[in-house]
Amino acid sequence: MSLVIDTSVYIDRYSKDPTRKNLAKKLFNLAEKLIIYEPRIFIIELLCVVSRKTTNFKSIINKIEEKINIVNEEELFDTARQLAPLVHGRAIDLYFIATTKLTNSILITCDKLQAINAKKAKIQAYYLIKEFSKTTNKIKQLIKHSQHYIKYKT
Repeated sequence: MSLVIDTSVYIDRYSKDPTRKNLAKKLFNLAEKLIIYEPRIFIIELLCVVSRKTTNFKSIINKIEEKINIVNEEELFDTARQLAPLVHGRAIDLYFIATTKLTNSILITCDKLQAINAKKAKIQAYYLIKEFSKTTNKIKQLIKHSQHYIKYKT
């Protein structure tokens, strides 16, 4: 199993709020052991925010791009279109929800409304700020399962 991590979580890595920053850092320490998918629009959204916070944004974006798998917009559009009447959410959130659905992943977000809307689409989603322990326990389970699968597959 894999993850889709909303831009809000990446942004919290650079938060002035030490609690949010710490939650994001701990999450990424675990999450990097799994496959992470992101919609293509994620790069633009992240660039818009990170470039306001630091002049080192190109380096940050490049490092993140090395660790993620981008899902092409053409694949996402039809899924997002099908989900829109069900979810009634923000368009950008629908791209993350559609990515999660297409990749059979779990969505992690610091956006409460996005987590609620993802659940409307029968997506397993975690609101990191209020569900940190639950989220990290699930990731640890996935890591253990994926290591077990790799071990016995070969």
